[in-house]
Amino acid sequence: MQVFKWVIFFIPLSFILGCLEVGENQGSLKVMLSGSLLKGVVRNADIKVINEKNVLIWQGESNNNGLFEAEYALGQGSIFTLISDLSIKGSMQCDSVFCYVPNQNEPYKFDEDILNEDLGSVALKTAWYQDSQTDMTGGFVRETQLNGLSTLVVNLVENELGHPLDQQKFDALSKVGSDIVLELFGFESNLDLNMLNLSLPNVKEITDKMDEEFVLLSLINAAISSNISYLSLFTQQESFSEEFILTAEMRTLLSEIRVKVLLAANDLITSPYIPLKSPSIGKEINKRVVEPIDFSRLSALFENLASINRSSARRPDEVLFINTINQEFTYGSQPFLASANSSSGRPVTYSSSNEQVATIKEGMITIIGSGTATISASVSEDEDYLAAMDAFTLVVSKALNPIPFPFSQLEKTFGEKSFFLPSIINDGDDRSIEYFSSNHEVATVDPVTGEVMIKGTGSTTISARVEEDNRYFAATDNFILKVNKANKREPLPFSELEKIVGDTDFVLPSIVTNEDDRTVRYHSSNHSVAVVDSETGKVTLKGAGTTIITMSVNENEHYLAIRDTLTLIINKETSTVPFPYSHLEKTFGDVSFTLPKTTPVGDNRAIQYVSSNHDVAVVDSEKGSVIIQGAGTTLISASVNENERFLAAEETLTLTVKRAVDQASFPIAKIEKTFGDKNFVLPSIIKSSEGGIVQYFSLNHEVALVNVDSGEVSINGAGKTKILATISGRDNYHDIVFSDDVSVEIDIAKADRIATFSQPFMAGKKGDSFIQEVLVDGSVSEITYISSDPSVVLVDQASGQVSLLKPGTATVTGTVTEEANWNPAYADYSVYVYSKEVNDTGLTRCFDHIQQINCGESFIGQDAEYGRDVSTYNDHDGYGGFSFAKLDSQGKVINEDVDTTVTEWSCVLDLVTGLRWQVKKQDGSVHSSERQFYWFNDDQTTNGGKEGTKSDSNHLDSQDYVTLVNESRLCGAENWRLPTVIELSSLINFGTNGLKVDHRFFPTINNGIYWTFNSFLPDSDDAWYISFSTGHSSYRSKTNTANYLILVSN
Repeated sequence: MQVFKWVIFFIPLSFILGCLEVGENQGSLKVMLSGSLLKGVVRNADIKVINEKNVLIWQGESNNNGLFEAEYALGQGSIFTLISDLSIKGSMQCDSVFCYVPNQNEPYKFDEDILNEDLGSVALKTAWYQDSQTDMTGGFVRETQLNGLSTLVVNLVENELGHPLDQQKFDALSKVGSDIVLELFGFESNLDLNMLNLSLPNVKEITDKMDEEFVLLSLINAAISSNISYLSLFTQQESFSEEFILTAEMRTLLSEIRVKVLLAANDLITSPYIPLKSPSIGKEINKRVVEPIDFSRLSALFENLASINRSSARRPDEVLFINTINQEFTYGSQPFLASANSSSGRPVTYSSSNEQVATIKEGMITIIGSGTATISASVSEDEDYLAAMDAFTLVVSKALNPIPFPFSQLEKTFGEKSFFLPSIINDGDDRSIEYFSSNHEVATVDPVTGEVMIKGTGSTTISARVEEDNRYFAATDNFILKVNKANKREPLPFSELEKIVGDTDFVLPSIVTNEDDRTVRYHSSNHSVAVVDSETGKVTLKGAGTTIITMSVNENEHYLAIRDTLTLIINKETSTVPFPYSHLEKTFGDVSFTLPKTTPVGDNRAIQYVSSNHDVAVVDSEKGSVIIQGAGTTLISASVNENERFLAAEETLTLTVKRAVDQASFPIAKIEKTFGDKNFVLPSIIKSSEGGIVQYFSLNHEVALVNVDSGEVSINGAGKTKILATISGRDNYHDIVFSDDVSVEIDIAKADRIATFSQPFMAGKKGDSFIQEVLVDGSVSEITYISSDPSVVLVDQASGQVSLLKPGTATVTGTVTEEANWNPAYADYSVYVYSKEVNDTGLTRCFDHIQQINCGESFIGQDAEYGRDVSTYNDHDGYGGFSFAKLDSQGKVINEDVDTTVTEWSCVLDLVTGLRWQVKKQDGSVHSSERQFYWFNDDQTTNGGKEGTKSDSNHLDSQDYVTLVNESRLCGAENWRLPTVIELSSLINFGTNGLKVDHRFFPTINNGIYWTFNSFLPDSDDAWYISFSTGHSSYRSKTNTANYLILVSN
């Protein structure tokens, strides 16, 4: 084909692609087509391009080989045209491909005449200049010029088409690219496409979308942006390829477009170039382009375009089936799609030349029969397009539709009913089937329905045939029918028959059917038992025994021989044993009795007896005497032997022996116990016979329960109940159920209770009140309280609340009232009432400035003259005004007036302050008086802000020790604590010269320092202590300091 070089420019949606190369000593320009990018190679040059709206950008650097590589792209709506086949006058030297530009500082522009006449191309005048040895930059049009040219192209295309552009086709065109357009129209090119790294889309996909409008649009774009001189070649060529024919009208139209585009482009662009800023030089050489677009000239151009006399010639159209039909079809194939499209997009009409073979509707082909049909797709001629058609030949072969018989041989038996043969073709095949039989003496077949009638025995061939038609080939099949002889007989109603000697004659049944006229023959194997008539089958009995009766029928042409046998048994006469009853009842302990010895008169056979259960009764085999052994049931069997006339006989008598009645009683009539006593076991029951299961029952569970099996009695409450019993499980005696008269009476007395108060001693000041409840080891319903001296201690009778009225001593007694199971109980405790005074100092002597004197003589107003040391002086319970009481480990007051040998006590009660004090031991334990402790209190609300020192391996801390003592409930109290400074100071006795405490009550207090509860302020790192050696108080550090301590409780 003819070779063309052209550059196609799509406005504004496509890219113009090319490649530049500059020689070492002189500039050179080479233009090529590329796929989607413009790739250039420039030697000995450094191209810098400034990015502006709609302007192509070049930028890159030289590599080690002196080559510059760059990729170029177009901005939206921009135009840039590279020119090939230049022939430039003057100092530019060009051949058909290259132009050599000498190195000069002035810009060069292409001669306008050359551009118009020789090159014939330009949508844009392009100028090249070089402003230094190493910098080269191009001139570009500005945005307004670009938009104006874009508007021109769009209007040209729409005017030539006579309607607005189809946006979908226009978008599709922009995706094609210059190279693809060349390929579609069959142009060859001497360009090195591999060098340009082309990646062409699928050409078939593009051609499927083409129509005349699409091709015309492509040519107009080519004419606008390409070498216009090539367009004249289009007008001389009738077709570019088989796909598209260019009409004479279209060639004329393209010639006119060539001239108009040339004039419009040259007139529209009035500026030869626009110089840009050169980054390498750093100069502002841009010049403002002031020449406007001549829109009046552009409008006149559009009017001229509208007045072009367009050709009315119809354009060709093309119809193609989308899918290639190359498959051979057979009648019965499924419908399939064979749709077609027209290049103009017009609706396609389908038709079949032979609808007896196939029909087509909307591209869907349905096979009707075998044969040949031409399937056509066409569009008719209209005012814009010529008619077009595509067709293919559809060949449909006949189908094979045989369904072979499901068997090659079939066996039947003479006498069976007729049957129908299966079809040898599909249900959808409406051809007639014809059936044949080769041997009518064996079987006949209805030629239409296929019903087979069996006529005799033997073999016949059954055939089926279907004739050929326009859809199916002929089909045949056959099979062998074998008819066997029948084994038909009437079954005997029995295989064994029993008779008794003396029975009347009887006739045997026949073993052939009514339609079978063969004769049956009979025979007996033992004539001493029975004889049979060989023809009639009449049987005559002869004696006891067994015989075999044989019945036989000979074979014929339709039936097999028959032979059958019957076992005939002739039995002897039966006899019976003369029992007058079948069931007999006796009671354990009854005397023996006798059964009959022989059968009735006429038989007189001896009877033999057997008992099935000797535990119930034994029987004498010959005499028939029965002896009872125990309660229960036994079967007594009586039997007689067989003789020549009678059969042996046996009868059974059921003998039931009932249990006897026995007597039993308790050995005692009454048992007395007290509520709270331990469980006890009832004495054994006296009964006349041994054995049996004894079970016990109590009539009043609120008083006592009894173990049903063991007879163990558990007491539940005071009162009376009776214990009854049953005796069961003895084989020969009835169960015994005790009545009220035969029982043992259980009498449970009320129990005594122990009542105590938790605190045997209570102390308080006048005006105090408290409650202490009675503790009882049993249930409590009501308690009443009284005081021995209501003037000192007043107690509420119901609640036990105590009110202390005046100093003194009284006893409070609590009485637990009597209850259902308990006797009344009593408890009391002592109450000491004190005045809540402060202990005195213990000073009972007066002094002058030298020696002791009698109080009141001089130096009046001394300590010994005032306070409890004077008013209540009694050394018996403490020096001076002190008053103490010793308490045991339970908190009870030790009365030394009664017990004068007391050597140990656990606590001391201060009868003045009401405080209870711990008395330390001397046993080396944690409670030893020699043990010292850290001060510790983790309660931030009471420790002054410093908690002290926690227990370690050396010393226990005060808080842990308090917990330990409270858990032990020392002296019955659980509220032990560290005393305050005031409380501990109340024990100081300043009336002694040694240890400042009454050593008779506090023998283990050391001559040392004792902790108190109070922290020292303002320095809370310290805590207060009391020294019993001096009686003074001071403070000491809480940190790692151990001192003595004693605890106090209220």
